Amino acid sequence: MLFYSTPMYTVYFKDENQYIFSQFDVENNPEEIVNYINTEKEIKEYFSPLSDSENTQSAFKDLTEGFEAEMFEKEEDTLLQSHPEVTLEDNNVITVRTNEGEKTIDLVEELASFNLQPSDELEISIPSVNKQSFFLEIRNSQAEGANEFIYVYMNQDLSNFTAVSGDTNHFSKSIENGELDDFKELVFETELNNR
Repeated sequence: MLFYSTPMYTVYFKDENQYIFSQFDVENNPEEIVNYINTEKEIKEYFSPLSDSENTQSAFKDLTEGFEAEMFEKEEDTLLQSHPEVTLEDNNVITVRTNEGEKTIDLVEELASFNLQPSDELEISIPSVNKQSFFLEIRNSQAEGANEFIYVYMNQDLSNFTAVSGDTNHFSKSIENGELDDFKELVFETELNNR
């Protein structure tokens, strides 16, 4: 149900008895990732009318279309949850803030090997987080092939910035050659959650 209910540019994951939703808000200036938290109980209660409905197709449509307005009411300070805040500024500069620090990163400079340009349109999500590190997925809508999806892995203290292509073949090679050894737990946790 959550898959059909969450809007575009939104990822979610379950952490104990709650769901954290991260939405890339393209309406904001600067663009930023906004986080919302709902308990498992709140999610179950929201979808409970579906099981009691005589017209499940209509109830399903109403619930999935109204999910964002109903459940994304309160923005959360998810830094308490080890979840970073990310703001995308002009010329593809991001500011990342965690409980352990804050850093401004010029993505054009850091991701030069991916031919990223200051004018490229980017979409950013945070598919996975743990207490030690997190993973940013960057989609460059002006790029194709191995440069369209860029996976950035960072420590919570922002001391390690590792970028690899999200292209399946390139990503596999990055794992094989040890580029992601510092982030093994996060990499394999993400892959298991995406099955």
